[in-house]
Amino acid sequence: MATAISNEITNAASATAQYQAAQPQATGAAEKLGSQDFLNLMMQQLQYQDPMDPVSNTEFITQQAQFSQLETTQDMNTDLASSQAASLVGANVTITDPNNSQSTITGDVSSATISGTNSSIKINGTDYPVSSLQTINDPYVSGTSSSSN
Repeated sequence: MATAISNEITNAASATAQYQAAQPQATGAAEKLGSQDFLNLMMQQLQYQDPMDPVSNTEFITQQAQFSQLETTQDMNTDLASSQAASLVGANVTITDPNNSQSTITGDVSSATISGTNSSIKINGTDYPVSSLQTINDPYVSGTSSSSN
């Protein structure tokens, strides 16, 4: 019996390794996990658990609560980034030049574009990612918009 369980665990580990090797590698952008991913993980955990020491219901409920909290936090981060971009319209800002990290661009934000998890702002007719924002300038101090190199 113990040998059969050991073989099943070895087979499961091998299948998991083969599956992971076949998946495309991450390119720096985190993928959003959903409820279906949690259910798939839970089914895998149930399928390959040790019958002599099964996982308790309390552990599953705890895992589900943690997963739900993570999913809610991810949604809040997306909403926050979107509202940040929208609130910048009309503001005078300084950003890091995406083409030259040693240079900055200063100007008034004329519009904001929100697309999923990516938000951008338009300065001097060009779209820039919100992530390049350095400062929001006091409009009473700066007075003029300019681009510096």
